[in-house]
Amino acid sequence: MSTPDPLPRKSGMHTLDIFVGACALLISAVSLFVAYRSNQLQDRMLEASIWPYLYWDNSNIDQQKNVDEVSLGFRNVGVGPARIESLQLSYKGQLLADYNEFVAACCKAEAAPLKNWRSRTADINPAVIPAHDEIRFFAVDKSDQNTAFWDKLNLQRYNLVARVCYCSVLDDCWLLDSSKSTPDKVRQCPVPAGPQYH
Repeated sequence: MSTPDPLPRKSGMHTLDIFVGACALLISAVSLFVAYRSNQLQDRMLEASIWPYLYWDNSNIDQQKNVDEVSLGFRNVGVGPARIESLQLSYKGQLLADYNEFVAACCKAEAAPLKNWRSRTADINPAVIPAHDEIRFFAVDKSDQNTAFWDKLNLQRYNLVARVCYCSVLDDCWLLDSSKSTPDKVRQCPVPAGPQYH
């Protein structure tokens, strides 16, 4: 009774055996590379399908209501929600904790004569801004009673710099500085030095 040969059959030609083995190895390597690239492409397509892109919205008109309004906020012009992790707002280099500090720093004299000046505020830090949506965290309409105050606000809003860090639902993060043209991608949102705006 003969036992089967445990070794694979060879062609009998040493060069052909090496060539067949090299081809098999090459096909395996190519298959592995194609699978890796395909996985990378799928990851990038997923990132692109939920990519948030925040835009600093510093305006002096409400186009929907067609009224003069100084407003501060962010618009998400991307295709996925933006989760705000931190926000720092500075006026002429001075970090602001809230809108009252902005008014005190820029327009105290003009605000003082007003018995009450009506403003609208919203929570911004933290917040989630859906795709193609916006959040305005400070807004003041112009009226006959607050013309000097509103005019001063309208001029001084250009001295504001917003620095916001936001992330996608996959925890890809970006740091937007309103004094620059585009946000920078970061590995994670850094803990800001100094007070954050609330």
